[in-house]
Amino acid sequence: TNTDPHFNDGYYVVFFQRDVLFFCGMRFYPNNNVVDGFGGVVCRGEQRMVRASRAMWPKPGDLSVQPMEMEVLEPLKRVRWKLGPNPCGVEFNVVLDGLSPIALEVADSQWRHGRLYNHVLRYPQVCRATGTGRIDGGEVAIDRWACTRDHSWGVRASMGPHVPIRGTEAST
Repeated sequence: TNTDPHFNDGYYVVFFQRDVLFFCGMRFYPNNNVVDGFGGVVCRGEQRMVRASRAMWPKPGDLSVQPMEMEVLEPLKRVRWKLGPNPCGVEFNVVLDGLSPIALEVADSQWRHGRLYNHVLRYPQVCRATGTGRIDGGEVAIDRWACTRDHSWGVRASMGPHVPIRGTEAST
């Protein structure tokens, strides 16, 4: 188990066609008791996004942060993402079907002054998205749209609380 306050585990998804791009994600920070989520759209030259956050405990296995929800239908193959009603007027309910096997990338590690600064693992997957979307109440049919998803986890110095690296000051 990793106790670094910068450890996190999360997902990023984008599905699109020529004139519309939906996106969403969720990230878990177990050592800070936080789950963050977001979802939105880029359409007609405008980007809209809703963000949400909640305490991870007492439901650490809950894959939602309202109005965002993720459901694993078939591990590493099929996932459902929902963005429910929200003030930005964007909603969706899509199933992502993996078209390729996952491809675990080589770990990206960086050290600074003898301390692990970043250590990230990830796998991307090419998918197709099928379902429905809504923009300002108008329905958008999502019929096997191009999609990619990314699952990454590890220590990222840029995420989480500031933790200074000491012992690097010049002595006088």
